[in-house]
Amino acid sequence: MKYVVFTMDIDWANEQIIQYALNYFLEANVPVATFLTHKSEVLSRKLENVQFGMHPNFFIGSTHGSKIEEVVDRCKGFQSGLNTSRSHGLMFSSNIMLAMASKGILNDMSIINPLAEPISPIRFHLNGNLFKRYSFNWEDDLFFFYDEKEKYYQHRNYNLEILVVNFHPIHIFLNSLNLNHYTDFKNGSSSRNSGIGTETFLKELLHAVNCGQLKAISLDEYFKILDAKV
Repeated sequence: MKYVVFTMDIDWANEQIIQYALNYFLEANVPVATFLTHKSEVLSRKLENVQFGMHPNFFIGSTHGSKIEEVVDRCKGFQSGLNTSRSHGLMFSSNIMLAMASKGILNDMSIINPLAEPISPIRFHLNGNLFKRYSFNWEDDLFFFYDEKEKYYQHRNYNLEILVVNFHPIHIFLNSLNLNHYTDFKNGSSSRNSGIGTETFLKELLHAVNCGQLKAISLDEYFKILDAKV
């Protein structure tokens, strides 16, 4: 059986767009891990099969804070019990890792290994804490910049035992296939891509789950599968 792991970085999307994207997973009754950039009323409700992580922005000028520890503290406050992170822009460093581990964030997913099977977790023993880094292998906006990009938004072109995908609500809503779809929206356009794109790929994956071609597993289940390989 081949597996798919659904994750989503909400990236400051508004409530309507978050709800639009989330509905796909709720209606299909599949697990999704949602990485938070802010508090959301939509995501504060009791939701079946929704796991949460944080999506801290460590870049200069971040609204999350100017210091690493400040950013981590602020993002931990978005939801109770957060222990997993994927940094905005996949930014990572030893100082970020030490700050996270000291504050109870013990899993990181800021490694993308495109189109390849996920790697076993990288383990760090830090002051009595075990900090682990996991990879994922597909992200909607990464493939905006690939040649022949359309093939990366079609399920039939993947033959992986585990496909770990990361969506952004805005790109699901716009069915984005390139950066212009997003920049046009920011500049006031109300049009959405009607061809192959992020939303059509999500629909294909959910259809494959519904048909039994793929099994959707939670992020925690994914961690356990990789941990068992070590």
